[in-house]
Amino acid sequence: PPQTFYWLVAVVPPLSAPDDNSRSAVDLILPGFDEVAGACQGAFRAGVHVDSSAKKPYLRLFTCVPGNAGVETCDDPPSKGYKNVVDAYDALVDAVPLTVTPILGDNAGMTLFLQKNVYAGEGKVALCVFTQKTTVPAFLKNIALLGEGVVDVGYVTNPRDDLLESFRVEKLPDIVVVYDTPLDMRPEGATQPGQKTLLGQGMYDVSKLGPFNFENVMRYVMTVLSQIHNPGLDTLNMRLMEGLSASDVEAFKDKYSSQTSYEEASAKEAEVKSDSFSGLLTSGELGEVMKHRRAALKSIVFVDGHADGEIEGWLGKASDARDRSEKCKHWSVVHAPCNPGLVEAFGLGGDVLPAVVAYSPKALRYVKRVGKQDPESLAAWVDAVASGKVATTPLHATVSPESYVETCSLDLGGEDDMDMDEYLREMREEEEEERRRKAAAEKEEEEARKKEEEEEAERARKEGRKVAEVKG
Repeated sequence: PPQTFYWLVAVVPPLSAPDDNSRSAVDLILPGFDEVAGACQGAFRAGVHVDSSAKKPYLRLFTCVPGNAGVETCDDPPSKGYKNVVDAYDALVDAVPLTVTPILGDNAGMTLFLQKNVYAGEGKVALCVFTQKTTVPAFLKNIALLGEGVVDVGYVTNPRDDLLESFRVEKLPDIVVVYDTPLDMRPEGATQPGQKTLLGQGMYDVSKLGPFNFENVMRYVMTVLSQIHNPGLDTLNMRLMEGLSASDVEAFKDKYSSQTSYEEASAKEAEVKSDSFSGLLTSGELGEVMKHRRAALKSIVFVDGHADGEIEGWLGKASDARDRSEKCKHWSVVHAPCNPGLVEAFGLGGDVLPAVVAYSPKALRYVKRVGKQDPESLAAWVDAVASGKVATTPLHATVSPESYVETCSLDLGGEDDMDMDEYLREMREEEEEERRRKAAAEKEEEEARKKEEEEEAERARKEGRKVAEVKG
């Protein structure tokens, strides 16, 4: 995978689509993968690599990102594989650099931290965590890696009462953002001559923001940055989308400044009826998508259309996901084996089908779904993509509508052409004949066994009679 995030990758042999779409095919052979993949946000990423030579599934970690946490170059990744998903995720969390700063739980310790961070320069921001636990949770390590140079994360273990009182913390755990108040936001007369820094703070409200986790705390941090007009917000957005080593903020802003944001596109979508779609992708729809005339996010489901009922089933699921989603109203189903060019354009060569991607025609970027594929999970995921919370990848190539095929038949080869129904009928007949042969063989084997047992019992009876006659 690209060395822009910290990766947990499932290496699997070619798999068939699961009967139950509430779990992915990977989760069926590596239990817990869907849940862990969902937890891999921000600096962490989960992926799937299909290896035809793999005999058994396993997981690998890629934990080096040049340009992040002081790392300049990366050696070859360790070849160690993991059989258990939870063990692999724990190893990933342990392996990434720890950029959280420990803080002594008294006023002197906090003062030292603030002097090295918030007081160190204009526009500095710090995230202070007050807790009784000594182990830094994974979501804080994640935020610290993303926020390097933007938000310094401090971890206060067993803080004293006077320190808690000074930050208006009433119970543990709690989180406070401390920042240098911008000059244009400072009350008149609030600073003394020569005073460069005026501390401000934002309190984390659990009742409004929800429990402490990566998504909630990251949203809180970005809200504070937005309210104080801190330019670090652009850096965080860039890293979430393009990777931890991305550094050219101005180029990132130029790339997206002329494009309608996902949220804006979604708000306008109600006024553009033609952009509300759910069904089998047509060449006309593909032409519109590839010419990026529409701004709104698209969701495309690639299925094996040769499988009985697969297209029909996914048409229903896509429609359900469309109704559940708040930000994506364009869902299409594609017959993947008929369209290898489109499959390759979205980097799905060798992937397990069905595969779901979210695609931005304006940005020419996409992201593939890893995890559960039920309508509710897909709707929540695509809404997160639309909100910019999921990193995306540039499209590999554009595809001409003229080369697009809505449906096709299996090429069975040979001189005589057969239709699909005949082919399936012959397969069923062969399977039935094989079952009959197997049943007959098992019956014959059972009869032979019973005959042998009867003969053995008869020999025993004869031996018994002979012994009795000798004794008599």
